[in-house]
Amino acid sequence: MADKKGNVELSSTVNQRQQRRQEWWKKKRRNTEQTDANNEQPKRKRKNLKQAEKNKEEEIREETDTKTGSSRFILFIGNLSFECTEDDIRNHFDFDGISDVRILTNKKTGKSKGCAFLEFGSRKIQAKALELHHSTLCGRRINVEVTCGGGGKGEQRMTKLRSKIDKMKEKRKKAKLKKKQMRQGATSES
Repeated sequence: MADKKGNVELSSTVNQRQQRRQEWWKKKRRNTEQTDANNEQPKRKRKNLKQAEKNKEEEIREETDTKTGSSRFILFIGNLSFECTEDDIRNHFDFDGISDVRILTNKKTGKSKGCAFLEFGSRKIQAKALELHHSTLCGRRINVEVTCGGGGKGEQRMTKLRSKIDKMKEKRKKAKLKKKQMRQGATSES
């Protein structure tokens, strides 16, 4: 009988838990229905508004980061020649705002891995350096890409990186279109 009592007590606690859950879901449904009825906008539009608010917050955060100097403006340089030195890189990116050049090396041999990171003092100088994407350095065509400091594959870092890369691609497309229009304008004038 003790087993039966134990089972009865156990089943009654399970039933109580199920009832609490059901009540909680009923309240939640009622609350969402009431808020949906009060709000004139459908859910999708509200989601878009929330996303827009988040984007505004990120822009404000980026602006405050630049004012306080806590943000880092870093570029990845790929496809470097193995013989390329820090001085070569500094001369190629002839800007006053370069604060650091880090060439990645093999720990055992000390030889270059063919890539580096450049850190800049401001976003404007970083943007100028991005214009040197696919330029020639030490006899090789280099890739200049945006990155955010740290490393790893954290979700927050990856979303930040994706947004930076998307902005960079959009700027490159605009610049390409502008060059194309300039060429077409120059050929039509001739």
